[in-house]
Amino acid sequence: MRKTITSLFVLMSCVTNAQFSIQPQVGLENSRTSIKSSEFACFSPMGTEVAPRLAVRMSYKFKAGHGAFLGVATSRQAVEFKFTDPQTARTTYTATKKGLQLHLEGGYQYATRPIALSSANRSEHRGNVGEQRKCISKPGCGQEGFASHCKKTSIKSTAASKGWYMRIVPSAGLALMPSGTKEIETETKGGQITYEYKAGWNTAFIMGTAFEFGSLKQSKFVVSVNFLKGFGNKQNTVNTVVNGKPNATSFRSTASGFNVSLGVPVNLKGNKNSLQKTKCLRSYYMHSCGKYRTDPM
Repeated sequence: MRKTITSLFVLMSCVTNAQFSIQPQVGLENSRTSIKSSEFACFSPMGTEVAPRLAVRMSYKFKAGHGAFLGVATSRQAVEFKFTDPQTARTTYTATKKGLQLHLEGGYQYATRPIALSSANRSEHRGNVGEQRKCISKPGCGQEGFASHCKKTSIKSTAASKGWYMRIVPSAGLALMPSGTKEIETETKGGQITYEYKAGWNTAFIMGTAFEFGSLKQSKFVVSVNFLKGFGNKQNTVNTVVNGKPNATSFRSTASGFNVSLGVPVNLKGNKNSLQKTKCLRSYYMHSCGKYRTDPM
């Protein structure tokens, strides 16, 4: 029971020091999808393609700088590869690039300590919140009295940096595209069979580095560069008859790419309340003698 309570306190402490942020992103993606068959070597029917990229990444960062992320992004790496003869598909084919598709991203990231790009300090003070005055005296020369003056000053920030800083945020994770099956489909028109192979990826490894820029200890914008490598593409087979003998032709696709994005993070952690500081002075004086002194309380 004691261990459970201790674990709960540790978890609550971590959550208190954590920061949740949402980061919309816009950028460009450079991708390449290749097809390999048992009849021919690997080649890319569409070559290298450049397409716009839209994404939203949500991250949960602890005080130490590390944390998990989850996001949704667009990609245009799927290719519809059509052919009539598996043996000549390398030279006689029709390839069409599919439109933007959504996929999920998730993984872990780490943010380094801020690197100062420029520095300047300031202290911001607010006016008096309230003032109290109290006087006690006795008549006659030689009798001592005093008056105390107290005021409260609101201090929002002390020595807050106005300079720009940069953080380096490396990350790694997985991407999942729920695009369904990659089986080869067939269509018959006028006695002619056409095969359609959907090349691309369902699961991919992602890694990258983001450069976070900000000032006043607040992130302003993020420039990120990410790399994607598809894996887990299962092999598909087309069974035909060549010269009266059965023939099996296998197809497999690979995809890779990198993207550059610009993001604007929205932090959802509340700001700390302003501090208040009370300053008091006490004045001592001698009635009818003109002597006095002032000391801090």
